[in-house]
Parts: sequence; C-alpha cells; structure tokens
Amino acid sequence: MLPIGHIAGIPVEETALSFGPVLLAGGGVLGFKLRDRWARIRGRRRDD
Repeated sequence: MLPIGHIAGIPVEETALSFGPVLLAGGGVLGFKLRDRWARIRGRRRDD
C-alpha cells in the first residue's frame, strides 16, 4: 500500500480502510434497491 501519512494527526491509511465495511453495506443496499426498481419497471411493461 502507498504510504500517505497523517493529516492533522489522523492516520490516512487506517481511516480510509475503516470505511470499507460501510461502503460494502451501502453498495449491497443500493444493489437491492436497483434490482427491486428494475423488477417493478419490467413488471409494469408486461402489464401494458
């Protein structure tokens, strides 16, 4: 990993890595919402 260092006393590498689980969870939620929306759109087109 590229050593970036500290900004205002906060270690940048560890801080950036700590957001990984949050980003994965958010991506999963976004994926489910998009899949649900796509299914609704496809369902409406079939009913026409």
